[in-house]
Amino acid sequence: MTDSPAVQTPGSKVYTGPNGEELMPKMSDTYNEDIVQWTDADGTVKTAVVTRCWADEQNPETASEAQRLNIPFDPLKPGYLEVLHPDGSRTEILESTVKVVDRGLLFGDVVRPRRPHGTPATTRPKGPLGQIADMKTEVQLQRILTGEFLEGWFDTDELVAAARMNRGDHVVNGDWIGVVEEVFEMAHIEAGNAGLVRRVCDIAGSLSVGPAAESVKQMLLDRGEGFLASLLGASDLKTILDVKQCMVAVNWLCRNPQAASTGTDNEWQRPKRYWTDIDQLIQVHATADHLHTVHDKVVFKDPSRFPCPSSRWSSTYPEGHRVFVITNARTTATVVWQDGSRTTHSTAELEQVAQLDEDADIFPGDIGVFSGAEPNKVGVVQAVDARKRTIRLRWLDLNDPKHKPVEGEEGEETVSGLEFDPHGPPPDAYGVRKGDLVLIQKEGETNGAVFPTVPGLGESEVAAGLMPGGEDLRMEISTLGLSYAQTLSDSFIPPKPQTAPDSLTWYGEVRDLGLDGRVLVRHPSGTSATYETDRLTQLVDGMDPAGEAAAGLQALVDEEGMMLDEDGEDEEEGVETDGSWMTEDEEMGSDEEEAGEPGVVSCTIDDFAGDWSSQDDSQDEDYKADEDEEASAAGKKGSDVEMKGWADEEDETANKVASDAEVEMNLLPPKASTSTAANDAATGSDATATPAAPAAATVSMPGEIEDFDDWKRFEVLEEAPADHHYINEKIDAPGKAFMSRLRKEHQVLASSLPPNILVRAYENRTDLLRCLIIGPTDTPFANAPFLFDVYLSPTKFPHEPPQVFFHSWASGVRVSPNLYVEGKVCLSLLGTWSGDKTENWSSARSSILQVFVSIQALIMVENPYYTEPGYEKQMGTTDGTAASELYNERTLVLTRAFVKRACEYPPTNFSREIAAYYYNGLPGSEQAGGALQGIIEQSRLLLEESERWHAEQDKREEAGDQAEDVRQPPKSGVVPSQRILTEGAGLSLRRTLKALEDLQKRGPKLDEPQAA
Repeated sequence: MTDSPAVQTPGSKVYTGPNGEELMPKMSDTYNEDIVQWTDADGTVKTAVVTRCWADEQNPETASEAQRLNIPFDPLKPGYLEVLHPDGSRTEILESTVKVVDRGLLFGDVVRPRRPHGTPATTRPKGPLGQIADMKTEVQLQRILTGEFLEGWFDTDELVAAARMNRGDHVVNGDWIGVVEEVFEMAHIEAGNAGLVRRVCDIAGSLSVGPAAESVKQMLLDRGEGFLASLLGASDLKTILDVKQCMVAVNWLCRNPQAASTGTDNEWQRPKRYWTDIDQLIQVHATADHLHTVHDKVVFKDPSRFPCPSSRWSSTYPEGHRVFVITNARTTATVVWQDGSRTTHSTAELEQVAQLDEDADIFPGDIGVFSGAEPNKVGVVQAVDARKRTIRLRWLDLNDPKHKPVEGEEGEETVSGLEFDPHGPPPDAYGVRKGDLVLIQKEGETNGAVFPTVPGLGESEVAAGLMPGGEDLRMEISTLGLSYAQTLSDSFIPPKPQTAPDSLTWYGEVRDLGLDGRVLVRHPSGTSATYETDRLTQLVDGMDPAGEAAAGLQALVDEEGMMLDEDGEDEEEGVETDGSWMTEDEEMGSDEEEAGEPGVVSCTIDDFAGDWSSQDDSQDEDYKADEDEEASAAGKKGSDVEMKGWADEEDETANKVASDAEVEMNLLPPKASTSTAANDAATGSDATATPAAPAAATVSMPGEIEDFDDWKRFEVLEEAPADHHYINEKIDAPGKAFMSRLRKEHQVLASSLPPNILVRAYENRTDLLRCLIIGPTDTPFANAPFLFDVYLSPTKFPHEPPQVFFHSWASGVRVSPNLYVEGKVCLSLLGTWSGDKTENWSSARSSILQVFVSIQALIMVENPYYTEPGYEKQMGTTDGTAASELYNERTLVLTRAFVKRACEYPPTNFSREIAAYYYNGLPGSEQAGGALQGIIEQSRLLLEESERWHAEQDKREEAGDQAEDVRQPPKSGVVPSQRILTEGAGLSLRRTLKALEDLQKRGPKLDEPQAA
């Protein structure tokens, strides 16, 4: 395997600041929503909130994505921030001149201590991660219409958002709970210099009391109407005097789970969609009340506090004169650390951990399943030792109706964090998290799920097709709202939603997680109560945490979970909307963003085609039509593509792929020398030194290996196995075009598979395939088996990609960001993620072989952590390197359990191959006894090395000569690409090793299928 060229990551690129100084994005420690202060040249201290940061905009992907979405993009100059002032104006300022005084953190956010200002991301974060368990925010205020400053600081518990209803709020009417989808508002704006007041209507909360010109300009800019914004003069619109909420659209989700059934049909009749009588709604969750920052508009809950002095418009628009703007904020947060301790900090002393690996996202009170026991056990987290990767669990009694903790010494145990799953299989989850919004069952009733699963409840009317969404909804509420607004006088006082009564206790927000497995929930009225986890149900409202509808993403996914093309019928690109009106209607637009994913291996059907010119493809009209269409788009004739595609291309690339995919499993040195080297490395005088890598012996799988009876790369069998994931798919009669294409795919597979990829096809189910991939060398996947089931829809393939299911043998934990426990394989080529169009499936250019090779080459890589979308930005940073190394350790250890599973229960159709590879050894292999013997020896050495090193470090720590940061294990002398195992990883591997040794003694388990 050749060395890859050095790659300069976005975080490592050096830019030049305004004074010629060197700047690096990864050295920036300012984030959006941070409140910053600086001193102007005249000595005035200014306060503003960050809305853009230069470091976020230097990634080339940002510009290309904006270009793809046709969004104007002018990145900030290196070293600069864009900030929003209390008066609504925006300026750019040097990051080096500002001081962060508050951070836009939320309850439940994961944080860590903030690095000193200017410290690059080359210092490993010390100490465990923490989670915000409580917050107290105080603000300074200015009356927006008069400019009056209030003295002192005010607790935000005394305040509410000036715009009472916002998109994403939860409301109740009767026994139904719903989510606010849109709010129609009417603003009264002082215009010109003659004291005229004009009405302006809009949706989406873009108008607020205060200076009008900046507010309306920003609204127009946000909607792509830059030309209109440039024409808007300061004298045209002066001040927004009041904003009145006239109508809301509610998407009703579900009924009160405690409501008594009347047995009548109308009890399931949803309330009306559009509400002008807003006072008939009970507001149980207000999204705008959870974050208060500079420029936010608020009012006191008690209207009698700080009455407005008399002014020109105060009697006509009294509600507008109650509105204050936040000019500064300070927040203290109580943090629960992973070790169970609690501390209180200013949020300026913390930084949010936005990207967190799943096995690090574990905190005291979390409930989950431990897969390292038979049967699996359920426990609640007492404490996490992130350095050791161990978790102290308190077991819950599954035989007790209330799942109380197990008493006595057996009630607690320290286990490996690699085998504990606190998340659960999607779409449901294990337990709940701080900040979750839940429904509560009656006393004595449960949510109906298997403990500790907490299911979701809520059927969106938009998703069910019962209510328009997106632009259609905005058009509808706009039309209705304008008609209604024309009937209202200037003195109209809009009704306000009700506050929740104390009796409303079937809904609430999770505030804390007890160490006994019970949950503290705060009800909408402010009262709290503790509940068993199985009485709770997650409310599913279709919104992401920011309150934005998930409809944009849902529109890209069909009913089978496949990603749709950007040009598909479900995408409404370029649709315009009547979103805002000023005297007359103005048309506005909106854009949606998509995430990216690694691409596909650059190998096509053309690359692998043999001589099929003698085959009769006269019936393959659909396929030829696709070829012609794609060729036309590329400026070629369809006949040219056909000549260069399936029929005549030489098999040159196939040989290259086979050579590149050569698998040489570096397992062991000779036994004596390895033991000595490992011992020397682990017990040497310098405990932090990297152990010398021992000489490596190999278990080889040569690229030129010939198939034999026990190792056939491609084989057609009589019957598909009953445990095939797609065995119950409807059997459609395949057409001639499908069968013609299938013959070609089979020939490609029969001639071009690399030696570590095995595929089975079936006579009785031509629509099914099964694939076994042996993990490639020099990766943490090495030597492990990975099983995939494939479905080729006779009515859709090859126009649509095959469906692929991954059989995960690691309970609840992913071994790759792109291989999901529930079986999803995340790859642009499969349409399971939205990537560049050139990476998507093409009926004329893509092949099934390409799918299998792409899975190996793009997913089973040396550092799988970075294949998570967005994580590649961490390359070159110490945080990213540390996270990647821990991910590699997890993958290596858990894939040893894959070996155990395959040897114990060989996957159907591959028992001979499992026996040949793991027990008997392939021809040409230097390792006697097969790969299993090598894996066992390697695991023993890894454990011995780990135990010696950690024992030595414990001695040094007890002697007082152990520096805190020296506890990072050095590189392993057994597997040089890995670090010495953490103690948690050792716990998992030790259990797997015992099972592997027992399986080796047992010998192979054969179940030989008959070839067709």
